[in-house]
Amino acid sequence: VVNVQGRDPLIARSAVVGALERVTRERDDVGTSAAPLSPGELADANRVKVAVDGRGRALAFFRTPRAPACARHDAIFRHVGVYAYRAAGLRRWLALPPTPEEGDEGLEQLRPLAHGMRIGVAVQDEPAAPGVDTEADIVAVEAQLAARLTPGGSPGFSRPGLTPGATPGSTGERG
Repeated sequence: VVNVQGRDPLIARSAVVGALERVTRERDDVGTSAAPLSPGELADANRVKVAVDGRGRALAFFRTPRAPACARHDAIFRHVGVYAYRAAGLRRWLALPPTPEEGDEGLEQLRPLAHGMRIGVAVQDEPAAPGVDTEADIVAVEAQLAARLTPGGSPGFSRPGLTPGATPGSTGERG
């Protein structure tokens, strides 16, 4: 079973394949993916980070600018929104009770981690494609989608309810 989070519409194929390989080859309970942090992402609470051990397994997921004590600085990455599981692993996750950490951080992956499930992390060499964590991210992702989805990369992607080329508040809005 693969779950690609909607906030990562530009996810790289290698991130999905890597998450699957963590479950199929490495026999982890859950597979996910991560990429190198870009400058400033460690301090950005909108970006989910993951600390990874020497076997490629998640030690912690966090949003805060300060990494957990268990994390080596060179083993902290930007989490990419993909999960892979075998059906039994997904059923196990869903049966687990929520944890306080999951609620505090707003990170669902803290539940299986706190209950001892192994989350394997496929670390990518390339930076992650932009995800949608803020309003500003929407604009950046829309621009990339427009370039990919229209012939010659010309603008043509618009938000639902807008005529092509219109922006919210302009006369191009549809009611």
